[in-house]
Amino acid sequence: MPDDEIKLPLNPGNWFWFVAGDRTRVYSSAAVGYVPLTDPTYVAFLANNGRTTAIRSEAELWLVLVGYNVAVPAGDAVAQQAVKDRDYALVPRASHVMLRRHENMIRELVRTIRVVPALNTAADANGLPSTANAQDLSPAQFLIAFKQLL
Repeated sequence: MPDDEIKLPLNPGNWFWFVAGDRTRVYSSAAVGYVPLTDPTYVAFLANNGRTTAIRSEAELWLVLVGYNVAVPAGDAVAQQAVKDRDYALVPRASHVMLRRHENMIRELVRTIRVVPALNTAADANGLPSTANAQDLSPAQFLIAFKQLL
């Protein structure tokens, strides 16, 4: 039986991985980080017939964990992007279309206020973006903006 074959039922929230061929430490999903091979929880896991799973990269591991709704490291940009991608994918396409349409309608109103002198008073324009920043969003721009809000 190969060393990395899973013998226990997979519990993604409490599992261990060798990442990118590094066998000097393991990633613990329960600890949301790397632990030494001497970590008591890891030693107990192995004693209960647990087998460490090998995975090619942290990015691949984050995708696996995010897919199981398991926490990933907060300070890791790759992990956070995986979370945002997953969250974005959970929003129905019709909602994306509606939200982008509403955002662009608001931008049209801002452009109108900016170019109509009677409406463009200090009180009315206070806090509104400039006309240059109120251009319609393309689908790609909306995707970036939407993920930044997540």
